[in-house]
Amino acid sequence: MIPQTFACSRDGLAAVLLGGYDGAGSWSIAAPQIRGDDEQLLVETHEGLHHELQSSTGYGLVAALSARLSGRGVSRYRLREVFHEMVVRSRQVHEVFATTLAAGVVGVDLTRRLLSDNTDYTGHLETGLRLAGPGVPEPQRATVAAAVLRCCMAPAGVSTLISSGFRRLSREHLAADDLTPDVRLDRFRAARAGPELGRMVRDLAGAPEGELMRATYEHARHVLDRVGLPSVAWADQAEVAEALRAAVGAVDTDLAARLNIVTGRRPLLDDGLEYDRQKVVLRDRLPAEVSILTDAEQASRSFGGSFVCAVWMRQDVLAKQFRLPATPPLPDLVAALIDGGGTEPVVRLGLLPDGMTPGEVQTWLGPVPVVALTTHLTLAVPEADALLRRSSPVLVLMDLPVAWHVADWLRQGATVRLAPTPLDSPFGGVELWLAVFAIDRRPGLRFLAVGGKVGVSVLVERLRQRHGERLVIDGALLSTEASVVNAVLTRVFDTWHVFDQDAVE
Repeated sequence: MIPQTFACSRDGLAAVLLGGYDGAGSWSIAAPQIRGDDEQLLVETHEGLHHELQSSTGYGLVAALSARLSGRGVSRYRLREVFHEMVVRSRQVHEVFATTLAAGVVGVDLTRRLLSDNTDYTGHLETGLRLAGPGVPEPQRATVAAAVLRCCMAPAGVSTLISSGFRRLSREHLAADDLTPDVRLDRFRAARAGPELGRMVRDLAGAPEGELMRATYEHARHVLDRVGLPSVAWADQAEVAEALRAAVGAVDTDLAARLNIVTGRRPLLDDGLEYDRQKVVLRDRLPAEVSILTDAEQASRSFGGSFVCAVWMRQDVLAKQFRLPATPPLPDLVAALIDGGGTEPVVRLGLLPDGMTPGEVQTWLGPVPVVALTTHLTLAVPEADALLRRSSPVLVLMDLPVAWHVADWLRQGATVRLAPTPLDSPFGGVELWLAVFAIDRRPGLRFLAVGGKVGVSVLVERLRQRHGERLVIDGALLSTEASVVNAVLTRVFDTWHVFDQDAVE
């Protein structure tokens, strides 16, 4: 299901969810619900912007890290309550930010048309655009809105929350108005600061975006100070971020070491939108029917066709994608033939005899081509790696962070080739893309990363900018295997629940 901490829906109806951000680090788009390229661009950008605001403001980071620490066992229930309370108190600021800034990417007029029958999100857009005051050119309105809303997410009291420590933080610490982003936005609007802010913005015409952002943020801070709602100064944001890292380190040194905290807006191609956190939800999990295959004739009769797809996957990976039955019991590493889905409301898994490699399955079944499919997380299991090592090709769905692993392969001296390509999506309006990776040290493997058009395009461009000529863009990478990849992806599209890079979370 789509995470609904910050849910994006069409026509204001929760039954038509287009996407959602979980408030802690990842977001989803609902592939079957998207109506065309324009709506997809709006939704993908909107959900990514929720993450940008949450991951680069003091209030948002305290909320997100409360959720992550809770999930890692630190004050599990109390910090989960803190997270939910902080989400409730910042929902309007989040939606205004994500909607207004997404309109800056998609185009304001087009966004208005896309939202014409959605009063809630049209209201968020108009609220954001009006923050700049009268007479401000449209291209600058998104920058002004971003600065004001970031200030709303930077109450001075966040330093007190951080200094109290995550082991003592509770909902009771959040009650004050000066700490509540939505109250801060309401008070800013009530102060009628628009005309004064508009004059300042017009005086800065031609200034770099960063200068306009800082000046607007500081103006918003002074407006909020005047109404008794103090804010963190622009220059003090880095100090707050380091205090937050220290507070996390006091309870979870491993998480603190991995934090990449920023304090300002980031370019689209930087980590600010981190599109490798995107999930593409295809459907609710289908139920799986499991049978035990004992002879080749039975296997061919039950799973034969133009090709046979065989999976080698961790049991918990399969459980993330399908509703597995209690019986028969499944081993930790499952080797099975897979079929079903599509027009069938069930996935069929036929368990293979223990220890079979793809080559042995091919020999067992005879002339019908067998295609081997696994996942990146499963490949880290020594038993799975041993069974698949000598087979080619083996298709690997990337369910671990793509950008990190590409960097790691290159650090180890591997030659990495990449081929991005659009896919024929079975879901009508949504456009899905595929990034295929090959590494010279494991020539039999093809790593497949599937995502939305924006997500994959941004990810590929980030990789190109970061690694330059060390990453080889090779359009011919799939020339000999395109039919195999297409066949397997069709099977995956018919059966899978979600594409993401969150392992089994």
